[in-house]
Amino acid sequence: MLPILRLPILVLNNVLAHLNVFELVSLSVCSSRCKSRCIQFRSSIKMKKHIEKFHVEFLSDSSKVDINFYPSLQQCLNFELKKLEEHSDDLYMCIANGLYISRDWSPNVKHIGHDISPTWLWKFRPIIYYSTDLAASTLTWVRFLSELFSAQPTSLSLTFNCFNTEEINRIMDCHCSDKSIATVTVENNKIGWFILQSAGPDDVFMVHSHLRTYQCNDPPGVPSVSYYPARETPLM
Repeated sequence: MLPILRLPILVLNNVLAHLNVFELVSLSVCSSRCKSRCIQFRSSIKMKKHIEKFHVEFLSDSSKVDINFYPSLQQCLNFELKKLEEHSDDLYMCIANGLYISRDWSPNVKHIGHDISPTWLWKFRPIIYYSTDLAASTLTWVRFLSELFSAQPTSLSLTFNCFNTEEINRIMDCHCSDKSIATVTVENNKIGWFILQSAGPDDVFMVHSHLRTYQCNDPPGVPSVSYYPARETPLM
């Protein structure tokens, strides 16, 4: 057991309250008990309301998970998942099924100042490595963060032509529990990518091809479809 877990619960919560978001994630990956304590801490002070953005982006050979925190957007987590080229127990530590971090894990940190406020924005950019397939590994990490911060992703970006049908279905099943969302059929692999975002009672679904952008807003009873040519591409 880590020494920090031997602290009385009130003292431990006070210690956790002084950790930044990256330090909290770092502690939670040490063991299941550490993760449980961190979850209890965040639940006890109802910090899930402090999540402003939880974005998941699937690219060709990597993925990104971005989380913005209140108050005043003072902290951001920008995880990047990359392929583990060569595994070594001396260099990497397994934190979940198929997920690894460097043993000297530390993020690239950017401090961004505001012109009209003394508040600084802290951007933490740590790297997670995956050894299996990208889709499954990203979903594993998203579930880990969802449990830790008691929050679900607010938006999803997916490069269609970089994943097979099974992987796309798995991703969509995980992120799209609302069965009212329309099914999209991709023919001849012409759609490059799409974004699905829930920003309130209505869902927004955007489909982007390499030449054009389509937006479909479907609130109950008011179906509509809008078309936007991209990069001044002429209509066909």
